[in-house]
Formats: sequence, structure tokens, C-alpha cells
Amino acid sequence: MVNAAVISVNLYILFIVASQWLLIYQPLEIGSGQIGYLYLIFYHFLVFMLYYSYWQAIVTPPGNPPNNWLPEGKTIEDLNVLVEQYSNPFNSLPSKSTTIVVDDIQSDSNGGSTSNNTDDHNSIGSSGNRAINNVNNNNNSKSLKTRFCTQCKIFKPPRSHHCKKCKKCVLKQDHHCPWIDNCTGFKNQKFFLLFLFYVVILGALTIMSLVIGGFYILNFNLKVTTNEDSSQGPKFVKFNTKTIDSSDDQIPFMVPGAIVTVLFILNLSSAIPVVLGVLGLLFYQIDFLLSNYTSIERFERKSLSKYSKKNGLKFHWRYDRGVRQNFREVFGESRLYWLIPVGIPKSDGTYWKTMTVEEMQILYDKDNKDSMV
Repeated sequence: MVNAAVISVNLYILFIVASQWLLIYQPLEIGSGQIGYLYLIFYHFLVFMLYYSYWQAIVTPPGNPPNNWLPEGKTIEDLNVLVEQYSNPFNSLPSKSTTIVVDDIQSDSNGGSTSNNTDDHNSIGSSGNRAINNVNNNNNSKSLKTRFCTQCKIFKPPRSHHCKKCKKCVLKQDHHCPWIDNCTGFKNQKFFLLFLFYVVILGALTIMSLVIGGFYILNFNLKVTTNEDSSQGPKFVKFNTKTIDSSDDQIPFMVPGAIVTVLFILNLSSAIPVVLGVLGLLFYQIDFLLSNYTSIERFERKSLSKYSKKNGLKFHWRYDRGVRQNFREVFGESRLYWLIPVGIPKSDGTYWKTMTVEEMQILYDKDNKDSMV
């Protein structure tokens, strides 16, 4: 069943495009000149890209963890034991949480966390090695826990979360969006971002054409009124290659003047807040993209950042591999397809590269060097 929000979005886009024709393009004959004709082609190309991006965000699954995915150190027998245990309704969790932490992959048998990068830690000779190690251990401690979903009966890969709307686990889940009736996640993040991008671009052009066209129409009507009150006879106003006789009552709209006024008011009063709202959402989503975190992970990231700042440590989000790499991770390597809603990430979404100790050390040394300048 199609979501009502999805239907309303499609109807609103159609309303805006149809209004452009009724209010601006047809009565002012925008396509009669070469520049106007090219503008119409560009505008409707953006409309197509908007619809295509929206459709892709709706129909593309965000990505779900494989049922047989196993974290490091776990076997299929471990999974079967948990599945059998939580298939019993008497073992259901008392809270609303659908996730249990099975155990830590990191061993703390020595009274502290250990790491496979111990040799790398010891090889760092700068004065900031302890700060780097502390932040690295604290930054990755949560990601190294083995999680099990009691609803899907599977191990949960890093960055995956259970969506109660979709009733399944989602890879790199950002949020469940009612406007696309789908989760925004690993496989459709690019399409969702492009949808927001084209909404802002198309909305800005729509508002601009309404304002410019409205001023032109108002100016034309004032000239007609002035000519009717004078004895100089009719004057002529030129727009593109069209010559309009100002002795006519009005510009030839396809609908009555009262409807024209209502359409202008409805278009501007709705398009401006929509564009501003989507622009704000796009701003946050771009920040998530370039820093490689999600709306769910922002709370963990914020708490880790506060912890680091409180203890005088250098913090770097574990999945942040630099602006360029973060962008290409979602939009792909080829620049030809960055603005086209096609393609999905090449990886399976269960494994995520993190910052190594050496990379964190380089950033630490660079920040120290910059602060001394």
C-alpha cells in the first residue's frame, strides 16, 4: 500500500510544475525565445531528476544484514544458540530495546582493554602517543561489541540498527523517513541526498520565476491602467519576441484572474518554507556525509567528543576517513555519476574501515604543528 505522505509529495510537485505553466510559462510565452526555450528544457530536466531521485530513494532497499553474517570470533553454533534462546517468548527483553550485547570482542581479562594494534601503539614515539591510544580505545570500544537482534534473530554488523517501522535491521541506518516510506541507509543514502538537493535547486528556481514573473505581470497591468487613463492611445510592451498590445485587458492567462491570484499566493507561501526546511535538512545530511556519521551515531559521537575534550584528548570519529573519501564512499569514484541517481555502494555494508593509529597520529602531529604557528 502506497504511503499517504508519498502521494502528497508527488501531488505537490505536480501542483508546483503545473502552476509554473499556468502562471508564468504559458501566459508570458517563455519558450518563444531561444533563451527561454533552453530554460524550459533545463527546468524540466531538473523535474525529471527530482522525480527519479525520489523514486530511487523509495524503491531502493537501504540494505539489510545477511542472516548468516558472523562477527569475528563467533560461529554459526553461537548464532543458533542465541536464536533458540530468544525464540522463546519467556526470554523476551523487558525493555523496548531489540538489541542485546553478547560480549566484548575486546578482552578485558587483564583489567583493561587490549587491542590488536599493541605493537603499533608501542611504535609511536611522540609525546602524544598516550592521548592517541586513549582516544582510539575509547572511540572504538562500543563498535567492538557483539550485538544480537532479538527480533531479526541475527548478529548485527557495525552501524546497523533495527527499524521498528520496517521491522528489520538496516545497514548504516540514518533514520526512517515517512516522506519516502523507507529507511535512509547504506544503499539509498545517495538517492535521498540527491532528492533533497534537487528539491532545493528546483524550489529556488520556482520561487525566482514566480517573483520575477509576478513583478513583470504587475508592471504590465500598471502600464495598461496608465494607458487607459491617458489620451496617448495604446502602448506596446515587449517580452522575449512577443509583442503584447497593452490595450488588451489582461495578459492571456488560461484561468480567471482570481484563480491566478490564489495560485500565486499558494505557490509562494508553500514553496518558501518547503525550500527552507529541506535546505536545513540537506545541510545536516551533508555534514553527516562529509564526517561519515549518521543521525543515530551523532549522540555517541557527541558524547565521545565531550569525553575527549574533558580529558584533554584529541578526538577523531572512528569512521571519518577524510572529506574526499567519505564523499566517494557514498557517491562513488566516478564524477560522471555524482549527480545522477544510479548505482549502489560496492561493499556489502557489514565491514567499515576505521582510522588507524598511524592516521590519528598524523592528524595529532598536524594539529600540534598548526597550534604552534
